[in-house]
Amino acid sequence: MNRRMQAVLALSIAICTLTNAQRILFDDEWLFHYGDTASEVRPGQNNQNWRHVELPHDWSIEDLPGKNTPFNPDAVSGPAGGYTTGGTGWYKKSFKAHQDLKGKRVLIYFEGIYMNAEVWVNDWFLGFHPYGYTGFWYDLTGKIRPGEENSITVKVRNEGRNSRWYSGSGIYRHVWLVVLNPVHIDPWSLAITTTLADNRTASLLVSATIRNDTEAVRSVKLVTDILSQNGALVISTDTSFTISGSSAQKHERKLTVSCPEMWSVNNPVLYSAKTSVYCNDSLTCTSSTTFGIRTITYSPDQGLLLNGRSIELRGGCIHHDNGLLGAAAIDRAEERKVELLKAHGFNAVRCAHNPPSEKFLEACDRLGLLVIDEAFDMWREPKNPDDYHLYFDNWWEHDLTSMILRDRNHPSVIMWSMGNEISERADSSGVSIMKNFRELISRYDTVRPLTLAVNEFWDHPGRSWDETAPAFSMTDIAGYNYQWWQYEPDHVKYPDRVIMGTESVPVHAFQNWHLVERHPYVIGDFVWTAMDYLGEAGIGHTGCEGAEETQLMPYPWFNAWCGDIDLTGMKKPQSFYRDVVWRRSNIEMAVHAPLPPGCRETVSYWGWPDERQSWTWNGYEGETLRVNVYSRYSKVKLELNGRVIGVREISDSTLLTASFDVPYEPGTIAATGWHNDLTGATVSLTTSGAAKEIRLRADRNSVYNDRNDLAFVIAELIDDKGNVVQEDGIEVTFTISGPGGIIATGNAKPAGSVSFRQNHTTTFRGRCMAVIRPGSGTGNILLSADSPGLIPPEIIISAVERKTEEEQSGVKTDDPIRLLLIGDSNTEIGNITCPLKMMIDSLYGNSGSGYCTLNTNSIGKMPEGLTVSLDSAWTTHDMRDGWVPEEPPYLAPDGLCISSSRKNASVRIRFSGRGIDLYYLDSPSKGVFTVSIDGKRKALVRTGGISHKTAKTTISALTEGDHEAVITLKSGRVTLLGFETRKGNPDARPGSTVHKWGNSWASSREYTMIDSTVFSSALTELRPTNVVIMLGTNDHNLDKRDPVEVRNNLEQIINRIKTAVPGTGILLVSTISTEGSETQELLPLYLAVSYPEAAQKNGTEYWDMNEWFGPFTPEKLPDGVHISEQHGRMIAERMLKRVLKQ
Repeated sequence: MNRRMQAVLALSIAICTLTNAQRILFDDEWLFHYGDTASEVRPGQNNQNWRHVELPHDWSIEDLPGKNTPFNPDAVSGPAGGYTTGGTGWYKKSFKAHQDLKGKRVLIYFEGIYMNAEVWVNDWFLGFHPYGYTGFWYDLTGKIRPGEENSITVKVRNEGRNSRWYSGSGIYRHVWLVVLNPVHIDPWSLAITTTLADNRTASLLVSATIRNDTEAVRSVKLVTDILSQNGALVISTDTSFTISGSSAQKHERKLTVSCPEMWSVNNPVLYSAKTSVYCNDSLTCTSSTTFGIRTITYSPDQGLLLNGRSIELRGGCIHHDNGLLGAAAIDRAEERKVELLKAHGFNAVRCAHNPPSEKFLEACDRLGLLVIDEAFDMWREPKNPDDYHLYFDNWWEHDLTSMILRDRNHPSVIMWSMGNEISERADSSGVSIMKNFRELISRYDTVRPLTLAVNEFWDHPGRSWDETAPAFSMTDIAGYNYQWWQYEPDHVKYPDRVIMGTESVPVHAFQNWHLVERHPYVIGDFVWTAMDYLGEAGIGHTGCEGAEETQLMPYPWFNAWCGDIDLTGMKKPQSFYRDVVWRRSNIEMAVHAPLPPGCRETVSYWGWPDERQSWTWNGYEGETLRVNVYSRYSKVKLELNGRVIGVREISDSTLLTASFDVPYEPGTIAATGWHNDLTGATVSLTTSGAAKEIRLRADRNSVYNDRNDLAFVIAELIDDKGNVVQEDGIEVTFTISGPGGIIATGNAKPAGSVSFRQNHTTTFRGRCMAVIRPGSGTGNILLSADSPGLIPPEIIISAVERKTEEEQSGVKTDDPIRLLLIGDSNTEIGNITCPLKMMIDSLYGNSGSGYCTLNTNSIGKMPEGLTVSLDSAWTTHDMRDGWVPEEPPYLAPDGLCISSSRKNASVRIRFSGRGIDLYYLDSPSKGVFTVSIDGKRKALVRTGGISHKTAKTTISALTEGDHEAVITLKSGRVTLLGFETRKGNPDARPGSTVHKWGNSWASSREYTMIDSTVFSSALTELRPTNVVIMLGTNDHNLDKRDPVEVRNNLEQIINRIKTAVPGTGILLVSTISTEGSETQELLPLYLAVSYPEAAQKNGTEYWDMNEWFGPFTPEKLPDGVHISEQHGRMIAERMLKRVLKQ
């Protein structure tokens, strides 16, 4: 059966099995024809010259006919459009509609077409939609023929000069067919508004519009269920009413959620609202949407508050394209964009200068990225002769309404932006337009602030900055483009104004962020741009003095080259500087590339000097290179091959920069910071050797067998030591086999007559990329990369079946759960772990005690009926107290153990159950011990392995009841670690186990100092299904440890767990506000840097417990550090939800 037959059959089956409503993805099996001269493009005519395409589709990124590139120096789009070609294109899709569509309402929904779309169904002209960035609907009811063949035809015109950046061309977002019963909920009408919320209660307003397409009066019951993230019912409400024929009614209900989980950037918890319509007791429609419970407030005195807590917007602007993929909004590409932003430290994004895709916002909701949702780049006044200004008066209301209705339930969206650098912004006409905007937006959303990105009057020479006041009078938050020097004087003039840097340039990163940190009325800064994008070619270029200076660069430039992140997702030099500015890193280093003889570098306004993170400059031996060290330390020292080059003081006045001129010689250059005579971190660069092989790195090792999933694979040249060789122009050819294909290749170079559609490309600074798209089959996708003279690598990416929503949601208790908690004294004392165990036991059944240490100094609360006693012959060992040997690595998985070399030293464990596991250190130190149960010897254990590892002896088949285990040392030296008792499950449930590794003195650093084999072998024995990591209090309170070091430590712990027990669910939990901690600067840095970045980089779930827990009070922490029993239970409840979700 061919693909078209399969698609038609699937559509028929889907529609045939409708019960109340259906949303069917309509992306497959479209035909495409480029051009508008052939007669066959007219609807209903011959389509033999059309080619098959799959949506989302962007024809402008495809190679031009007869050329191996999409770029054309004569393109009408010019440098603004990246020298790509628009024109006119036609799309057509045929489908057979099932007979059951009779009596249904059938809609087609286009998420986005660029631009000037005309749509037909069969012989019916449905309409025209000019704007390229908003979704739109057409009603097909009565126009399609049930039981027969039907066709949808779309004409797309991207003509003339209509955009200031690369727009792409075509149906570049998804298309959906929506089928509804006569009594239904209007699309986009289900809305959830959080009117008030804190940790105790949340007030929600839920509204929906019910439509009756029949002529008769109908009795209707409306049921609304609020579900938690794991699918559990939180609250339900219903109402009954009658609705007249051929009419619609809007219904609102107020609901209260107790103890809500608040959505935030570090804790993006999502609820869902499911609203069902019953007509004569039969379900006729169900509409669902996800949402988050969160509040946004703002003032010049307190700044921006998310859930009542201050947040500074570390923002970046982005355009909508996906680099090598063009504008095609494939789901995984949109999600990856959000992942990259989060991984590079951004907590907010401004969608410039148009509404983004639906999948982008869904990823922002799920991953925790704040969004400024922007409507327009122009109003009535043009920026290009063929742009949206031609349609604004007739279409603004439709398009603004589309954006608000579509996006208002997204918790990530915190602000509506009315536009960017609008020509008439401060004129009476502009103020009138904004009044209309405000009135329209308030109909649908009353809680989000409005902003406008306002620039100086470069477009109206002679006007002063003060004349922007009318524009700002219409905003709730004032957006300043490139005007950081106006913040403080404007605050004097307008003390009630809340200011946000809506655009800034990389070289002003420090000045902008310094004002954000200094003044609460400045709530954030958004760099132009966070990511490189197509179009505005070379706006971030560098050059030499004397050359003709232009804002945009000539062909073959196509990439703006002003982003912190390049087209392949790699970090650019300005991003390293921003890490220091944002306090994500205390020290970074960059080396300026050698300049041509006689050249004095010029840097465009949006550019960055030509720096590299490289100390490989073959051919420049002995020549002086500029080395810049960026740091928050007060002094930095630079060394080359162990020789001190110099020491520089560094401060705000130096813009956190120290510069050194260094004659180049191969080797290692290292920068070390220190403050108050305390040595800090070191960063170094090492000369690479010749390239020996290619290394492949995929963003994920498995994908779903879904055409909307992707794998992004970086190929990098490496030497024999694994260093990246930053060489340009090396040809790399990719070969693929298995259930997938290559849809794009390329590199980050901003200029060149290149193709993104071939299976080969070249390296830029040692790297290039291939993008893999899976097919419908499952199995291994094998990708190889070949380059002459280099060892060819292979990488396997598994294509797996996507789970259904039912399989992914809900709490499943048919498999056992084994939970391990790794932490400090708040884990040890048991105020969290004991109630957590009781809750899990109630769901799964009690399988036993879980792991408990034998170090009685640190044993904490024990399960009921369990006691441990040691005689005086045993020595207890702790990470920071009495460890033998004195120096790490620690030879116990939690840093706790007991040891003895005295014969007949004994340990007694009283327990109830059917078995016991005893964990001990198998080491080169030989020893013998016995285990007796109720006076009968059950085991004789000999130690003496070739290396240190955790081992276990098991005693089982005991009768259910109380027992006493006695461990007796017979000879040699023995180190005992812990034990675990086991119970039977009389109710036949699978059982639960809660293991506890809690050490009073533990910090993130101490856990990295545990012997890796001891740690991993213990995990292998315990086989946890889930691990919770709760560390940081001692890093903060005792050690005052650097946030970047804490992040690195946490990453190391996470990676050890993943290596030892692949597939286990990991939850990283933040430290909390202890007594006095809020007056110190480290805690917010831990919460902003250490935890979220460690989690994001390693694909680990993160819970910012401090955000929920709030500031220190004696009620929460009676001794200033340790959590009370009451609050321990509350934490356990919330932790359980996250563990079960995993």
